Order: sequence, then structure tokens, then C-alpha cells
Amino acid sequence: MGLSSRSLFRYLDDLDDLDDRIRTAVAAQLERARLLVPIAAEPGAPLPERIDALVAQRSGLFEETAPAGGVARREMPFQPLLAE
Repeated sequence: MGLSSRSLFRYLDDLDDLDDRIRTAVAAQLERARLLVPIAAEPGAPLPERIDALVAQRSGLFEETAPAGGVARREMPFQPLLAE
């Protein structure tokens, strides 16, 4: 399902407004992801515990960011801000 430029610009003032909204969306996604970066294991913890914590952290991070990442990869060729 596509969206025509005319329909899009019913909600936006101009291309700069679209760029601002893209920047806001990217910043929000990065902030959500940043909260998932810490690994819940002490450096001196036993190796199996550290591995479990890393796997849990990465799984949560990827689960949270996968939808936005998919959209970004799909739209990058058409939206320079996403490619940036």
C-alpha cells in the first residue's frame, strides 16, 4: 500500500518538516535502544552467567529495534537522512 505525496503533505508543511519528523523518530528509537545496551552481569561473574546476560541483552535489543531497523533498511535508498 503506497502513500501519495499529496496525502503525505496534508500532514506536513514541507520537506523540512518531514526531515524533522524523521530525525525525531530516529532519536527516539536510539534512546529506546540505548536503555537496552547495559549487560546485567558483573565483570567478575562466572562465564556462564555473563554469557546468559549477554544473550538476554542482545535478544532484547534486537527484538526492540528489529521493526525500526527493517523500515530504515527498506527506506534508506529513498531517504538520505536514514542512510546518514
